[in-house]
Amino acid sequence: MGMELVFMQNLQDEIPNLQELQLNYPDAMIVPQGGYGYIGALGASAIMSLPGVENYNIMMAASGTGTMGAGLIIGARNNQQIILVSVLKNNWSIKEEIKALLPEEKKHENFIIEHRFHLGGYAKKNNLLFETMNRFYQKHGTPTDQVYTGKLVFAFEQLVKEGVFPASSKILLIHSGGMQGNRSLRNNELCFEI
Repeated sequence: MGMELVFMQNLQDEIPNLQELQLNYPDAMIVPQGGYGYIGALGASAIMSLPGVENYNIMMAASGTGTMGAGLIIGARNNQQIILVSVLKNNWSIKEEIKALLPEEKKHENFIIEHRFHLGGYAKKNNLLFETMNRFYQKHGTPTDQVYTGKLVFAFEQLVKEGVFPASSKILLIHSGGMQGNRSLRNNELCFEI
């Protein structure tokens, strides 16, 4: 199909210069780490137009780069609140990074970023996370991943215990995939197929 892969250095050591890449590959579509960007946010905003989403007043999703969160905010109706669960430790810049992706008319939107439920940081795992993932699977038949959606479910359960949500709330947890992150786990840590 004509695809050419260009391998990068470890992104933790050096952030690639995306403008330079675009100059070197003018016909290419450069997708930043985590899909971060306005195009990615527009893609994620389509979730909010799926049939039935209008029936929920609270949407919760895991957040890495903030692209998914920005998309949810873009597509949210006036009566819908967005709660994002940061899976990165000390990711304090995420709110401004999300706002940078929003169109002007949405920059004032009220959304919440929960920073308390990263369970040690990005891709960090522990028994509490595995217990949450297993319990959720046993109750609902829905597998989650250790990097994003397991932490989303953990946050949701904790917020319910804290009484954060009004009794009349209709809450939608958005499963963002990422199941391949579970492949690094030993077979006995989760009660569902990896």
